Amino acid sequence: MKMLYSLSFAAVAALMIFSSCSKDEVKNPVQDPEEVAPVAEKVTISVSMPDEGLTKVTLTQDADNKKVIKLAWEDADKLDINGNTFTVKTGSISGDGKSAEFEGTAPAPDGAGKYTISYSKLAGGYAEQTQSEDGDASHLGYVVSISGASEYTGITFSEAGASAVGGTFSQSSVLRLRAKLPDAVASAVQKVIFKASEAVFAGSKELAVNLTTHGTAGDDKTLDVYATLPAGDAVTAAAMDLLIQFQTSANEYEKYTAYRVIPAGSNFGEPQYIGIDCSNIDKYAGKDDDGTAAHPFFIGDQHQMQAINGLLASGETRYFKLIDNIDLTGVAWSSVNTSPFDKVVNFEGNGKTISNLNNSLFYDLNGTVKNLSVSNANISNASLNFGVLARQISVVGSVQRVSISDSNVTLTSREGAGGLIGKITNNAEIEDVHILNTSVSAYKNRAGGIAGWVVLSSDATVSLTKCSFEGGSVKTKTSYYSGGLIGSNESTAGTLSIGNSFSTGDVAAEASSWAGGILGCHAKGSTVLTDCYSTSAIKSTTGSGGIIGLISGAGLSVIRCMAFNTSITATAASGNNHSSGAIIGKGNPGIAIEVNNCFRSNSITYSSNAVDNTAMTDMEFISPAAALPQAGATNTNARCHHGKETTQTLSALVQDASKVGVAWSGEIWDFSGSEPVFK
Repeated sequence: MKMLYSLSFAAVAALMIFSSCSKDEVKNPVQDPEEVAPVAEKVTISVSMPDEGLTKVTLTQDADNKKVIKLAWEDADKLDINGNTFTVKTGSISGDGKSAEFEGTAPAPDGAGKYTISYSKLAGGYAEQTQSEDGDASHLGYVVSISGASEYTGITFSEAGASAVGGTFSQSSVLRLRAKLPDAVASAVQKVIFKASEAVFAGSKELAVNLTTHGTAGDDKTLDVYATLPAGDAVTAAAMDLLIQFQTSANEYEKYTAYRVIPAGSNFGEPQYIGIDCSNIDKYAGKDDDGTAAHPFFIGDQHQMQAINGLLASGETRYFKLIDNIDLTGVAWSSVNTSPFDKVVNFEGNGKTISNLNNSLFYDLNGTVKNLSVSNANISNASLNFGVLARQISVVGSVQRVSISDSNVTLTSREGAGGLIGKITNNAEIEDVHILNTSVSAYKNRAGGIAGWVVLSSDATVSLTKCSFEGGSVKTKTSYYSGGLIGSNESTAGTLSIGNSFSTGDVAAEASSWAGGILGCHAKGSTVLTDCYSTSAIKSTTGSGGIIGLISGAGLSVIRCMAFNTSITATAASGNNHSSGAIIGKGNPGIAIEVNNCFRSNSITYSSNAVDNTAMTDMEFISPAAALPQAGATNTNARCHHGKETTQTLSALVQDASKVGVAWSGEIWDFSGSEPVFK
C-alpha cells in the first residue's frame, strides 16, 4: 500500500471490502465418489478505499492541518482472512489506486463461526522507525483488522463497518510532531527520541525516528516527524511527562531536549499531534520555564547544562530541575556560579545522573543541591580546592541525597581535594551523601572523602549526617591531613559536626603524617564526632588514627566512635615524638578533649615504630574533657588513644544494652549485617 501524501495526524478512516464476486469450483478428475478430494473454493473479492480521507483527533490543532495520507493499493499487497492469504489480482488496481480485486481460497470460519479480516504493512517495528527526510510520511505503516465478524462479504474497514457484522475494529494510528527549532538544531538533527513517563508506545516508554536526510527542509526551521503507533488503547491515566529529544550527531549525548505535559486521558491508540515551539531548547527544556520555584528551568541535555550560568542573576535565586540523565562527554565544563558568589542556585537532581564531568559542577555552591547522582567524573587540576560537586562553599550550602560514584579528583600540585567539596568556609549542611569507589588525591595536603578542609572564621556550622565514603581511596601525596570524610578542621570559630557516618576506603598520607578514618586533623575550632565508624586501612609516616589522625588544638569531642579498621600503619622510624592509635593517632600534650564510649576491634592489624607505641592497649575514656594520656612512659611528646578492645561485631557492639551509653539509633542504622548500614 502506497502512502501518496504526507500526514497531518490522524488515523485512516476506512477501507471498504466488497465481496462478490465469482466462485470457481475446482473439480477432481477422479470419478470414484469415495476418492473425491475436498473441494477448494476460490474467491475473488473487490476492495476499495473511500475518498473521505482522515479522521482528525488532536491534542493541539496545528495551523498546517491540511496534509493527509492517501492510500493506494500496490500489486504486492495482501489480506488475511482467518489465516488464508488474499493477493491482488493482476491488473485489477484502479487508476486512482482506490480499489482492487483480491484472490484467495475461501476461508473456513473459526470455532465460533467468525472471521478476522486484516491488512498489515509495517517495516521493522514500532520502537525505532526511519523517515527519509523532513515532512515525508512514506515510511508510515498501516495495520487494520476486523475481528469476530459474522461474514467477510460486504466488509468496510471502519467502526461502523465492523459493527454491522458484529465485529471489533482495530487500526494503527499516527504520531505527528511539528517542532520549531533553533538554527543549530534545525540544520543538524538526525534523530528524534520520544521519552514518556508511561508505556504508551507499543508497551514501551520510548520511541525513536531516524532521519536519513539530516536537518529540516526549507528555511522555516520547522521539523515534521511522523511515526506509526500500534492499534489498541494506551490511555494516560494522569498527566504524562513527555521528553522530545533532537539528536544532532551519531553520539547519543549530542541532543537537545524539549519537555511537555500530555493531558490525562490522551489515547495513544488514537492519532496524536504535538505542535511545539522549541526555539529555546538550547537554554532550557520546558515551555514556561522562568527559573522560579513554580516554573524551574528544566534541564535535559548537555547544552542546557552549559546554559545554566547564563540564566543566573546576582542577588537572586534560580531554580533548576533535571529531567533526564545527562552525559557531559566532550564538554569542557565551566563550573556554575563563579565570582561574585551571590547568585543562589536551587538544583533539583530529580533522581537523575550526570556523567563524565571533567570539572567541579559548581565553583561556589551557594544554595541547595538534592536528589542527584554523579558518575564517572574525572577532575585533574594543578590549582587548589576541587570536589566533584563544588570547589567551595563560602556563603551557605545544602547538599541532600547526593551520590558520587566511580570518580576521580586529583590535584597535581596543590591542596584541598574532596570527593564532594574542596573547601568549606561557611555554613553547610551535608546529609545523606555517599561517595562510592572514588579516588581523591591532593599533591600537597588536605584531602577528604567528603571535603578537603573546613576553615570557619565566624560562628558558622558545618554538619555531616548519614554520610559515607565507601571503597576507593583518599590520599595526600607529599604532605599531611588525609581523612576518610574530612581532611582537616582548621577553623578559628564555629563548629564541625559529623554524626552517623562511616568510611571504608583506604586513607593515606603517603609521604607525610596524619591520616584518619573519619578526620585527618582537628587543628582549631570545635569538632564533634558521634556514632561514626571506619573500616578503612590507614597509613602515614606518623599519626595514623582509626578515627582521627592528629589533634593540635582543643575543642574536640569523640563519642561512640568505633575503630574497626583493617589496618593502622605508621612507617616512620622509632622515636618519642610521634604515635598512632585506634581512635586518635597523635595529640599534642596539654590539649583537653573528650573521648567517650569509643571501642576498637581486636582484629586490627597495627604497626607503629614509635617508642612505647608498638602495640594497642586499652585506655580509659576521657569525659569531661581532659588531656590525652602519653603513648608510653618515655614517649612524652606524643599522646594517642586506643579506646577499648572488643571481640564483638560492630553491629552487636552498638546494640549491646550492657554497655551503657554505647547504643546507636535503630531508626538510622540497619544492624542485620556484621557492620551497620543506613536504612
